[in-house]
Amino acid sequence: MKLLQFSKLSQYDYLCWKNELKRKIKISLGLKTLSPRLRSRVSTKKIKQLIKKFGFAETDSGDISWFYTAYDRGDGDPLTNHNLDFIEKNISLNSEILVTGCGTGIMLFYLIDKGFLNVDGFDYLKECVLVANEIIKVGEYKANIWQDNGFDPVVPKKYDLVTAMHWVFSAWMGNYGNKVLDQCRVYEQEYRNNLLDEFLNKYRKFIKKDGMLIIELTDSVADYRLDSDSPHSKCSLGLIYPVRFSPNDVKLIANKNKMEVVEYKMCQSYGHQPRVSYMIKNNC
Repeated sequence: MKLLQFSKLSQYDYLCWKNELKRKIKISLGLKTLSPRLRSRVSTKKIKQLIKKFGFAETDSGDISWFYTAYDRGDGDPLTNHNLDFIEKNISLNSEILVTGCGTGIMLFYLIDKGFLNVDGFDYLKECVLVANEIIKVGEYKANIWQDNGFDPVVPKKYDLVTAMHWVFSAWMGNYGNKVLDQCRVYEQEYRNNLLDEFLNKYRKFIKKDGMLIIELTDSVADYRLDSDSPHSKCSLGLIYPVRFSPNDVKLIANKNKMEVVEYKMCQSYGHQPRVSYMIKNNC
């Protein structure tokens, strides 16, 4: 058996090889079961190769990137699964959909493969957009994906559905290269409310009347969560994002912007913060 020559491996190759080895060991031990739900017509292996090609497999700290490992999560995130089910049951296939913070396109391509005909997306990170557009070519998808600032986007038209999943609460805290918020004020309720008010006021202009926004936020239950509840809880000031809202907060701010919360669901079993997805209807 020919031994792997580590000296000839790039840092990206080594990190990815180690990640794949760990994943295969977990699968062989029955510790991890992959689901095909979020796979696209382009293979996961090919997408990971593209992520490596654009130098997007390694973080600044020298670890494997979330964008690389995200393709191994299968359907392990109940909240994402719920959102996808909601879209498939309530949104028509010819609706115009915008996936904001689309990353390398996991959800965007899933929706197209499910038969949705008009799906666009944007992301703040150039590397994500490059990878996503390469996937478009390989998979012969029909989609428009561009680079944009999620907090001040240039959106050319109105959509029936806009999704803002996975990224808003994180980007508010400066992740992905966004501006870091005033750390002295992020625990003030008025400051938090103003952030969401500004976001909804901006995005409702991109949503058709009776159209929907799905936004994922950190829930205020984290304010009184027990430290012993989760191994991550003790680091809540650093890991659980301080910009968080109660359902009543979101309802009031939505109403202020002539929008209406029609459904909301929480997930605490996946990730380190209690997350809630809000389905918000635009009434104007």
